[in-house]
Amino acid sequence: GDFGQRIAVSGRDEFAQLANGLNAMADQLQRHSLQANAARDDLERVVSQRTKELQDANRALQGSDNARRRLFADISHELRTPLTVIRGEAEIALRGREKSIEDYQTSLRRIVDQANHTARLVDDLLFIARTGAGEPRLKMQVVALVELVQQVCSDAPALSASKNVSVALDLGIAKVTVTADPERLRQALMIVIDNAIRYSRPHEQIAVGVHAHVQGVSVQITDKGIGIAPAEIEQVFERYYRGSGAERQHSAGSGLGLPIAKAIILAHGGEISLDSTPGHGT
Repeated sequence: GDFGQRIAVSGRDEFAQLANGLNAMADQLQRHSLQANAARDDLERVVSQRTKELQDANRALQGSDNARRRLFADISHELRTPLTVIRGEAEIALRGREKSIEDYQTSLRRIVDQANHTARLVDDLLFIARTGAGEPRLKMQVVALVELVQQVCSDAPALSASKNVSVALDLGIAKVTVTADPERLRQALMIVIDNAIRYSRPHEQIAVGVHAHVQGVSVQITDKGIGIAPAEIEQVFERYYRGSGAERQHSAGSGLGLPIAKAIILAHGGEISLDSTPGHGT
């Protein structure tokens, strides 16, 4: 197998001719061996690359299948309660003696409220699923970000009426435009502000700041509430996850708010992050 070995040739007799023939054969075998090794290495690289591509495709298919399963589970979980209420209201309206128009109207109003709630849930769940699949279906347009944030902050007092939490707006820039879906961006901001209010103590203040950076523009929302444990920070953007402090402070909640906000921000090509100190705020 050592094709580099050569015979020393001297003279011009039959032995020299035989030696030259053997050396020529060794040269040819060496070239063929190098070519064969190169072809084998190329084939191994191609096979390795194709194997990796197949593994990546298989993981993507598994991820897609898992996302589909989670979507069905999420929809089933979220729709169970409003559908039960709708059915219950309808059964009450149909049961027993004839009722007054006011009674029927009351039941119908509750059914409409639950139907609207159900439609919003389905819309949000589908948005999360489509964002995960790379198809968020945003209605993009030029948006005056500062004005949008101001509008959201003006609506915030209605969320904090029972706790009397105020909102302080800090504008590092006078105006800036971004390309975004205004309704979805408003929804994301309102979710985070609502969380800040919900987990603040009564009569506290949350700060909302808009600032320009080299990388773009940021909106920072800061509260002085109960905070989040370090071990739970990475999980708060997962669907249906609610931290132990959140459960104690506010028992109602589905754990869908921050995942929806994250899906909206990521769909816009942005980033959302969270920093918190237990007992001091988020």
